[in-house]
Amino acid sequence: MIFMSRILRYMEKAPDFNMLYSREHEDTIMHSLQTLCGKESFRPKLDHLKELLSDDIEYIETKCTVIVVGGTNGKGGTCHHLKNLLEQVNKKVALWTSPHVLSIRERFYCSDGHISYDEISSFMDKYKQIAKTHELSFYEYLFFIYIKWVRTLNLDYVILEVGLGGRFDGVNIFKNPLCAIVSISLDHTEILGDDLKSILFEKYGITRVGGRLISGIEQKFLVDTLKDWTKRDKISLIEIERHEHSYEINNQRLALALSQELGVQLTDEIVAKYHNEIVSSGSKGRREKMTINARDLIFIGAHNFDGIKKMLAELYELGERNLIFVLGFSSGKEKWLKPITKLFEGHKCVYENIFFVH
Repeated sequence: MIFMSRILRYMEKAPDFNMLYSREHEDTIMHSLQTLCGKESFRPKLDHLKELLSDDIEYIETKCTVIVVGGTNGKGGTCHHLKNLLEQVNKKVALWTSPHVLSIRERFYCSDGHISYDEISSFMDKYKQIAKTHELSFYEYLFFIYIKWVRTLNLDYVILEVGLGGRFDGVNIFKNPLCAIVSISLDHTEILGDDLKSILFEKYGITRVGGRLISGIEQKFLVDTLKDWTKRDKISLIEIERHEHSYEINNQRLALALSQELGVQLTDEIVAKYHNEIVSSGSKGRREKMTINARDLIFIGAHNFDGIKKMLAELYELGERNLIFVLGFSSGKEKWLKPITKLFEGHKCVYENIFFVH
């Protein structure tokens, strides 16, 4: 914990970091949110948000196209890649992602920049009574504010990353979104179920009868299940061509497929690059590169067993060797320490040393 705090202190001195992050503002806003709504947690409830935001939902869907991206791993990266592709052809985009890595402002993005601290505080003050009356959770209240903010913007597209699951997640309130499921693996099993088909069922809940779905799912039995469900529900299903080794390129290919489904015209050069090469998404904690005290750091938010497995395989294929890993775990993830340690033992040429922090 001392090590991570030291890194944070160094990061706070970086010019681009200070443009987004203020510890004083973060502490004030987080204290207000947690006092009002409690700490961030999941609850399977959705109808109240649909009712509270019904006018906003209708207004947004008449003005722009909504894209909802779910899955276990890769959904945040896919959202950022899609945002980048759309902005390259001068489209106005809003993006919702969660959780944030360092600043709460990361969750609120539009092509003109992230929301300001003053705007967040203003929206919180304006709708505080609604949060109290309807007992909105931390996540629900932030997403409620996001939708109110989005309504004030002039946009072509709104991209929403599912927070957890899909069927009951706050983003699942729109009537006709273009949907994507990036991947399926075991995570949050105490909420979503302890088998892959149960988890797919929760993720599939973001779709609509007669809608459109882009899939990056790799397991054959899940692909077969998905085909049965989409046929039953008259959903147009598009499957991406998966890259053999790189999960990041798979995310990029899924973003490409989404942009093509949206009718966006990209140059052959951009399509080839996103299809074959790893491209930085520019997002926090997703292959984010930084140099601190002459040491190069790469931050990768691989947050479960499958994510770390794919990260190691990709680093091996990229020829990375003798790396130093600092693995940070939050409370409740202790059970993964032994299996993850075994994973690293199978890729000994990739790393020189590993440090575990809590």
